[in-house]
Amino acid sequence: MIFRNPWVLLALPVFYLLVFYQIRKRRRPGFIFPSDSIIKNLKKSIKPSLFQGMFYFRVICITLAILAMARPQTGLGTKVRKEGIAIVIAMDCSSTMLAEDLKLSLTDFVKLSHVIGETTRITRTDAAREVAKEFISSRPDDMIGLVAFASQAFIVCPLTFDHDWLLHSLERIKVGLIRDGTAIGSGILTSLNCLKDVKAKSRVIILLTDGINNFGQIPPLTAAEAARALGIKIYTIGVVSDGRVPFPVEDDYGRVTYKQVIIEINEKMLKEIANMTGGDYYQVTDMESLRESYKEIDRLEKTEIEELGYEEYSDIFRIFLLPALGLLLVEILASNTFLRKIP
Repeated sequence: MIFRNPWVLLALPVFYLLVFYQIRKRRRPGFIFPSDSIIKNLKKSIKPSLFQGMFYFRVICITLAILAMARPQTGLGTKVRKEGIAIVIAMDCSSTMLAEDLKLSLTDFVKLSHVIGETTRITRTDAAREVAKEFISSRPDDMIGLVAFASQAFIVCPLTFDHDWLLHSLERIKVGLIRDGTAIGSGILTSLNCLKDVKAKSRVIILLTDGINNFGQIPPLTAAEAARALGIKIYTIGVVSDGRVPFPVEDDYGRVTYKQVIIEINEKMLKEIANMTGGDYYQVTDMESLRESYKEIDRLEKTEIEELGYEEYSDIFRIFLLPALGLLLVEILASNTFLRKIP
């Protein structure tokens, strides 16, 4: 038990000094008799003793009231808050992310059968989403946010510790929700807006793209310079084509067919962005290399978690106040009934 207002307890010694002074000052009232023969046959009564006890009732009552005013509290248990890293995953949602060139292992095929159906290929968007899920699940103590960009960039989920909501928001990232294009600079700048006011041991952007910056008013390297000024690292992941890749298109009858296309990517720029901010660049050609890039980032950005313990307290002043009120009520009732003093 602790007292939230311990300074109130200073009133106790002052009060007890007044009580001691009052006891010394009091004189027992009575009459002087030359002989006890007059009073020895008087019937003894407990009332005089009770009357004298009312003074101590009031002393106890005031003592309990002072203890209640000091706000006694008891702890409900220790809780721990963990403080880790703030991470924003910025994901390219341009139409090129529909390419189905990331090959699956047998394990991935079984694991992602609900996503890909009976094919052995997966779109770049679905692959990025599934690996991001694994990454998020591996970092329960970090604040993580999501940014999607194509011709523009939007915050899909702000930084949060609620990873259930984060994973739900991740499912909303789809190609076609944003007008087509690749605005890498806008993606970085929007991610910086999520991180700039956050106080964390480390702030990181994971930027995944498969194209060349062809939209937006902010050059990617200019946005990277802003990240460097803010002390924010950028890890870039480039999905690189191995020659021509299958890309889904609809024919005149609404049927999905595939054509072989070449998707270009500016790896040099992605490397410059990473190097400028103290991050790293990862080249991805299949599902496994994508997973390994996230694992490497996970390893590099591990930090010692700081556990901040704090105690929750509950006021228990009632255990002093209620007895004080009870004693006061008894004293008032007694003083006005059978212990009533007649002047």
